[in-house]
Amino acid sequence: MTAQHSAIRRMWSRDGGSLWRHRDFLIFWSGESASMLGSAVSYIAFPLVAAAVLHATAVQMGILAMTGQLPALCFGFAVGVAADRLPLRATMIVADLGRCLLMGWIPVAAALGVLALWQLFAVSFGAGALTLLFGNCYQAYLPGLIATGRLAEGNAKLAASQSAAETGGPGVAGAIAAVGGVPSALIADALSYLVSALALGVLPGRSPRRAGDGERRRIWPDIKAGIQLVWQDPVLRWATASTAVVATFCQLQTAVYFLFMTSGLHLRVSLIGLVFTVAGAIGFVSATLADRIAVRAGIGRLIVAGQLIEALGGILLALAGGSHWAAAAFIVASETSYSVGAPLFVVGFTSVRQARAPERDRGKVIGASRFLSAALMPVASLLGGVLGSVAGLRTALAVGAAGMVIGACMLWRRDILGLSAGPDLGL
Repeated sequence: MTAQHSAIRRMWSRDGGSLWRHRDFLIFWSGESASMLGSAVSYIAFPLVAAAVLHATAVQMGILAMTGQLPALCFGFAVGVAADRLPLRATMIVADLGRCLLMGWIPVAAALGVLALWQLFAVSFGAGALTLLFGNCYQAYLPGLIATGRLAEGNAKLAASQSAAETGGPGVAGAIAAVGGVPSALIADALSYLVSALALGVLPGRSPRRAGDGERRRIWPDIKAGIQLVWQDPVLRWATASTAVVATFCQLQTAVYFLFMTSGLHLRVSLIGLVFTVAGAIGFVSATLADRIAVRAGIGRLIVAGQLIEALGGILLALAGGSHWAAAAFIVASETSYSVGAPLFVVGFTSVRQARAPERDRGKVIGASRFLSAALMPVASLLGGVLGSVAGLRTALAVGAAGMVIGACMLWRRDILGLSAGPDLGL
């Protein structure tokens, strides 16, 4: 692991100036920031189309959430291999254009009066598959765009953009929905993917040496190699396992989340938007400080703390109740916990995973880790909908919260807590 340790040491280096003066990164960051804002709009508008416009049941909401996660189960390993074989920039552009067309169809169908739940299911699955492909390529592309020593800073800036998008997204969604209806808010998401594609179009097509260059190989050996590389690294193994458990039970909550807010707590769409705006603003600060926190406290503690804070958000969501404002306060606290914890964990784990993976195998390692993390999420989505329908929405949320706590505690290990941002990283 000596070469990997050296890579992680360089990851935390502050040499070379700020990435705000890195032209290619600024173009990449601008395009992704626009896409993140659009996605933040659709995160709220898309399930609300099902819940408030098409009056979906709890089971149908669970199915909708499942269709978005199902591609990870079906194609998770394959897209990791694809990221090591395909031209990364071109693949991301194709994924962006595909998502633009899919999201753009929903408001068109609504305007024509032909919108139905099966169309939401189909768009959710298609957009989920393209997002999965884009995400793997994006994580493999970034280390080739900026120096390894800038990965933590780059990931932190992108995470800050995500939190900023979550701050402004609800307001944008609410404003567009107030004028043209909830489905029309998805136009913003479609346009944001177009902006991302245009930004990628002016970037260089550079990428690390792909594992398939000059040789024809079957997919399964590469898939197996990615799993083995994750399994052989104890940090990646346990962090991936923890992510799998937390993500699975978080998805169980997500399946009934918006139905719980609209039908269980009777919160207005405008109040839901305000909740996400407040939480996103706090999360923006967390993401901005993530790389600095890692330098001071250690990357291991950053990862563990982030996961524990996310689990706290699950607990607070399960406890939400009382008057409209009391319930909204619980939701704000829950979203704030997630908005603080998620960037801390994502910046730490993503940066370490990018640095520890051998350059020629980076795509398959990222793909294997992401697949293992998300494999059970489609099942969790369906289970959340069924559990919410049979035992009640709050029971589903409570089960999700308990699972998130168990998953977060799996990171409480010496080899992870010992990772530091100092010269030896505690290794």
